[in-house]
Amino acid sequence: MNPTSRIGFLQIAAAGLFLTLWACTDADTGRSAKGASASSIPSVESLQQWENILSASESGLLVAEFYAQWCAPCREMAPILEALSEKYRNRVLFYRIDIDAQRSLSEPYRVRGIPFTVLIRNREVVDSLLGVHSKRRLSERIERYVEP
Repeated sequence: MNPTSRIGFLQIAAAGLFLTLWACTDADTGRSAKGASASSIPSVESLQQWENILSASESGLLVAEFYAQWCAPCREMAPILEALSEKYRNRVLFYRIDIDAQRSLSEPYRVRGIPFTVLIRNREVVDSLLGVHSKRRLSERIERYVEP
């Protein structure tokens, strides 16, 4: 390999690193490259809102993801949860809880790592998953508890 191709390779690698960093920064803002919203799943903004959600969903299944804006695995989970929220529309409620903004909400659920997904029925946690999981695995878990 001649010195010119090595420099070209390094420049490409550097450009690739720049593009990767740019993509992460862009994801942090909540905008895709096209300027679209990062998530259609509603975020919980207060303890009172969460209490209202729990009260309204007592007879159904509720899926809540505890996440943080800075968490790369949480960003990995976002499209998976988006797809599942579409699949289970009108059957399961999906919400996201930012642990940095709503620390008091993470304590009762013993959140020790993120992303942390809980399935709740009748105000009780019926299942939970820590980390990134496939759409298939989450769907299997949801199917155990969702009404037909």
